[in-house]
Amino acid sequence: MIGQKRVRPGGRVARRRTWWMAAVVAPMAGVLLAACSSGGSNGSTTGAGGSNSSSSSGGSADSLTIAVPLANLGQGWPYIAQAEGYFKKVGLNATVLANAGVNNVDPMVLSGKADVALFGVNSPISAVAQGNSMQVIYGYSIDGIGGDLAVKSSSSVTSVQQLSGQRVGTIGASGSAYGDTALLSRYVVNHGGKPFQIIPYATPAALLAAIQSGQVAAAVGSPFYFDAAVAAKQVKLVIDMADSANREKYLGAAALPVNVVYGLKATLASKKQAVEKFLEALNMANEFMQKSTPSAIASAVQPLPSFKGVTAATNLEDAKIVKSFLYDSSQPISAATWQQVLQTVDLWKVDGFNSSDSKFSYGSMVDMSYLKGANGG
Repeated sequence: MIGQKRVRPGGRVARRRTWWMAAVVAPMAGVLLAACSSGGSNGSTTGAGGSNSSSSSGGSADSLTIAVPLANLGQGWPYIAQAEGYFKKVGLNATVLANAGVNNVDPMVLSGKADVALFGVNSPISAVAQGNSMQVIYGYSIDGIGGDLAVKSSSSVTSVQQLSGQRVGTIGASGSAYGDTALLSRYVVNHGGKPFQIIPYATPAALLAAIQSGQVAAAVGSPFYFDAAVAAKQVKLVIDMADSANREKYLGAAALPVNVVYGLKATLASKKQAVEKFLEALNMANEFMQKSTPSAIASAVQPLPSFKGVTAATNLEDAKIVKSFLYDSSQPISAATWQQVLQTVDLWKVDGFNSSDSKFSYGSMVDMSYLKGANGG
C-alpha cells in the first residue's frame, strides 16, 4: 500500500539470481535467457518451450497464455498462483511461458503467442512509443530494486552527498537502474551539490570491476549486483533501498507500481473473462506473499518444473527481497499514481517516450476495469 513501511526481513548474503532484471535490464540488447523445465508437479504440466499449464478441475474454463521473463520469485505471482492452485480455483486454464527471456516477452505479446506479460513498465511504454496499442492492467511490485548505492570497501564515502560531481556507474543507458541513478543525482543537486557523471556499463561484473579499479567512485544497481562483493568485503553499501524510508527519501515515492501486467488492447478485450480470472488469481498470490514467511514462499515454488535448476537457498533469499517490494495490487492504479510513474520513467531514457504525450496518458495506457472485474465489481 502506498506509504506503507516495509523493511526486508533478514540480512544481506551473497545471492546469484537475477529476478530484478525485468525492470533493470529490459532495455539492454542481447540478453537472452533460455526457456527451461521438464516434467510436472503440483498440478502443472510442462510443454514445449518451457511453458507450464495449470488446468481447471472439472467443467470448461477460460484459457490465457502468460509470458514471464524469468523463472524466479521476482515474477513469482503466476508461479505462486500455479503452485497454490489459484488458477484452478478461479477456473482458468493458464499456460505460463516460464523463463521466456527479457528480450522475448514483448515479441510474444505482439505476435499473439502470449496474451499478457509481466515485466517492467518501460516495456509496454516502449511498445506504445513504437506505435502499438498496449495497456497496463495491474501493478505487482514497486520502484527501488535498482537503486542500491555501493562504494569500494576502502572508500571514505558514507553519504550520497559526498559523490557530488563524481563518476557513478550503473547498468545500461536506460531503464530503472539508470533512472534511480538519475534520481540520486537529482537529490544531490537539490541539496547543494553537483550532478553525477553517470557512466553506463553492460554487465554487473564490469560495474564491480569499475568500482574496484577506481574508474567510478560509486555504483548504483540491484542488490544482486553487490551482495557477493559485500560478503567478500570488497564493496559496502551506502544506501539500501530495501528500506522504504530510503525509497521515500531518495526516490521521492516509496510505492509506485513500476512492474506491471500488460497486453495488447484488442487481445485483452477479446479475453476479458479470462483476464479477470487471471488477475483474481494474482490477487490471491499477492495476499499469500504478503502473509507468508519467506520460507513458505520459497517452499511453495520449489517443486515447480520451472524452478528445477533453482536451489532452495536461492529461492529463500529471493523471497526475502521480494517481500520488501510488494505492491497492494488489489487496489487499482489511480490516474495520480500513473502520472507519478510517468514522471519516474522520464528519467529512464526510454526511446520515443515523453510523459506529456497523450498516448502514454492514463486514459490511453491504463485500464483498471479488468481488476475491477477481478475484485467482483
